Amino acid sequence: MQKKLIALAVAGLVAAPAMAQSNVTIYGVADAYFGFGSDDNDDISAINSGGLAGSRIGFKGSEDLGNGLKAVFTLEQGYAIDTGKASPSVGDSVFSRQAWVGLQGSFGTVSLGRQYAPGYFVADYDALLSSSAISPQSTLSVLNGMTITPNSPARWDNSVKYTGSFDAVNVQAIYSMGTTEVAPSGVSDDDKYGLSAAYANGPVNVGVIYHNVGGTGTNPDQKEWLIGAGYDFGAAKVVGSYQKVSDSGNVRDLDAKLWNLGVIVPMGGGNIHVAYAQSDVDFPNMGENWEPSSYTLAYTYPFSKRTTAYAGYQKLDYDTDTKDDKDLFVVGVNHKF
Repeated sequence: MQKKLIALAVAGLVAAPAMAQSNVTIYGVADAYFGFGSDDNDDISAINSGGLAGSRIGFKGSEDLGNGLKAVFTLEQGYAIDTGKASPSVGDSVFSRQAWVGLQGSFGTVSLGRQYAPGYFVADYDALLSSSAISPQSTLSVLNGMTITPNSPARWDNSVKYTGSFDAVNVQAIYSMGTTEVAPSGVSDDDKYGLSAAYANGPVNVGVIYHNVGGTGTNPDQKEWLIGAGYDFGAAKVVGSYQKVSDSGNVRDLDAKLWNLGVIVPMGGGNIHVAYAQSDVDFPNMGENWEPSSYTLAYTYPFSKRTTAYAGYQKLDYDTDTKDDKDLFVVGVNHKF
């Protein structure tokens, strides 16, 4: 018995240097909620995933290469906590949220793989703070086919990305080679690129984002831009954004505008979140606009730095006679690990 203990101790001492050199972190989010309401006369009553933020598990790490240079990577997969299935499910992908490797130094970070486009990071201008299931900006941006959204349309394959922070300014630039498939027309020109600049100093934050999503064949490029801002008064933080897309879905003259305004008010150890967003969609060759709108009232309470309980209500007005409005109540818990 004593020999076995000595052998284990020696093995531990031998393995310790190798383990010390490793710098890999496992992290994630487990988020589940009970939701009930109605959507187009269909009753909603279910346990669902990602009420406050998408559930996920990830691996990230770095290696010091010397002279201030590091090798860095992130591998991240989302999952639906109510079923255990992959979310988003993209073909046979294993890491459908993020999968990239790169180099980091005083110049910033250059990375290659499946990555977030700048438009994913609109949380600074959203009172719901993330890709929440009840965020008006998130809901309407997806409805409008926008890629400046905290959702899967802002995750780009086959991309090279630069991220740099200079005092209070953060800049991002990404170029995606798009798909590797050949379009039916024989022409594959679905490359994408995005740019952003954000300034955050004290109570003020402001930023601009631009995306260009290439079409295939004779289809036009989808062009988008957003400007957002926030100011923390102490007693409340006000945030908002305005964005526009031209040729949405690479359909000529299908344009849309979306504005979002919200406020976060500390109360009772937690926060009250109020947000409203409205969209204005111009259809080609039609003399009328489509104006869906949404508002949300929610409360979040942090039990700790890692665990937050939340409750909220969202109303979505589709602004059409062919589809009834959506009402959704949610009560859930978000845990980070």
